[in-house]
Amino acid sequence: MRLPTDYFHKQCPYCGSDRIRRAARHGLFERSIFPVLNAYPYRCEKCSHRMLMFIGRHGVIKLTESR
Repeated sequence: MRLPTDYFHKQCPYCGSDRIRRAARHGLFERSIFPVLNAYPYRCEKCSHRMLMFIGRHGVIKLTESR
């Protein structure tokens, strides 16, 4: 099954920009638990908002807000 390309599109939930990048994991919790959950921290290059994305084999599953 082929998924639409916008399913893989990552966007900042705060400002709507698509200029986001992977951010470094900080702390024991992020370094030990996040890899098990396939959760990755991302940061918006436009507004510096930090968020978590749960990445699955079908693309971005969920965005969570984090500051």
